[in-house]
Amino acid sequence: MTRGYASGNNDGGSVTKPLYALAGIYSTETSFGTIGAQLWGFYIQDAVDALGVGELSWTGSTFNAALQYALAKLDNSKDSILGALHGGNSYFRLLQGVRSDAIAGAAGAPGGRADISEANDLFVFNVGADFAQDFGVPLDVKLGYVGNFQDGTAVTLNDDGTIFKYAGAIWWQNTATGVSTSALLPTGVGGFGSEQDLNVFYGAIGYKMIDDRLRIGLDYVWGSNEIEWKRTAAGLRANKFDVDFQEITPRFSWKHTNNLTISGYYAYLMTDATEGTYLDPVTNVNRSFEDEDRQRVRLEVKYSF
Repeated sequence: MTRGYASGNNDGGSVTKPLYALAGIYSTETSFGTIGAQLWGFYIQDAVDALGVGELSWTGSTFNAALQYALAKLDNSKDSILGALHGGNSYFRLLQGVRSDAIAGAAGAPGGRADISEANDLFVFNVGADFAQDFGVPLDVKLGYVGNFQDGTAVTLNDDGTIFKYAGAIWWQNTATGVSTSALLPTGVGGFGSEQDLNVFYGAIGYKMIDDRLRIGLDYVWGSNEIEWKRTAAGLRANKFDVDFQEITPRFSWKHTNNLTISGYYAYLMTDATEGTYLDPVTNVNRSFEDEDRQRVRLEVKYSF
C-alpha cells in the first residue's frame, strides 16, 4: 500500500478494516454556566489497538475553559496498516540519513516493527472570554497550551480537520515544525524508538463591528518541538530534531447575509531550527538544518442553504 493520501494523488491502496466506536456525551446547565463532557473510544483492526479522546468544558456568560486529551496505542507491527505506510522512510528518518534498507527489520525497525511510536497522546488546555453579553464589548480572547507526555503525537488519522481547540492555521501541518497529529502522514511521525516533546503556547483575539457582521482577529503561536532518537544505526547523522517556531495569523469574517459568509486568513510561520547537519539519503550529501519561513493565504466563500 502506498501513501496516496500523503502524496495528494489517488495512487494509494484502499483499506477495509472494521472500526468500532463507543461514545458518551454529557451536558448540564447550572447557575454558574454550562458544563459539558465527552468521552470517545475507538478500535481499528490492524491499525489502532486503542484510542481514547476526552473533553471537559465549562462555558459561562463571559468566561470559558476547555481541557482535551487524546491517548492512542497504535498497532505498529510489521503486518499492520501502519507497517505498510511507515517502512522506515518517514520525514524524520530521512533527516537521520537512514533509509528503511539500512534499518534491521522488514518494516523498518528492529524486530520488524513499523517505523512509528506505539504510544501517542496530545493534551490541549485553553481559557477564553467573550465580553459581549455582560459588558457590551464585542471582544473575545483565548489563551491556551498544547503538549504531550507519550513518545509521539499521532492521535488522529487525518489532520486536515481537527477537534482540538488550538489557535493558528499551519504550525501543526507541515515539515518545517515537524508537528502533525496524523498517524498516516510521515510529517510528525518521529519513528520507532523516538521520543517527542511538544510545547506550544497560543493566544487569539477577535473584535466584531458593523452590527456584528464583520469580525477581525489575530492568532499568535509560539512553540517548540523536540524529537530525540534513542537508538543508532549505520549512517546516522542526526540524533535530535529541535525547532522553535512562531506563527502570526490575521483573520477576518464577513457575514454578508444570513446564508452567505466570506472569511479568510493570512498565516505566516517562522522557524528556528537545530544547529547541525544531517545526511541527505537521496544525494548522500551532508546538509544543514535550515530556518524556514512559510506562508498560507486562504479565502472561503460559504453559502448555507
